[in-house]
Amino acid sequence: MEKRRNDSEEKEKRRNDSEEMEKRRNDSEEMEKRRNDSEEMEKRRNDSEEMEKRRNDSEEMEKRRNDSEEMEKRRKTDTCVE
Repeated sequence: MEKRRNDSEEKEKRRNDSEEMEKRRNDSEEMEKRRNDSEEMEKRRNDSEEMEKRRNDSEEMEKRRNDSEEMEKRRKTDTCVE
């Protein structure tokens, strides 16, 4: 009788341990998923910043090109006037 009770308690303990291990595994997987999501969001943010930088650089280059063309046009006009 005592042995059965001990066996039953041991089974219960194993079941609880198994459930606890499963819970920890799930928690660990959830933490890993959150970490990956966080890394993905950081990557997207960086990509977005890089795209914005490129857009700004492109606009700046376009502005310089236009300024250069305007200067050349003025130079030609000034040369013709003289």
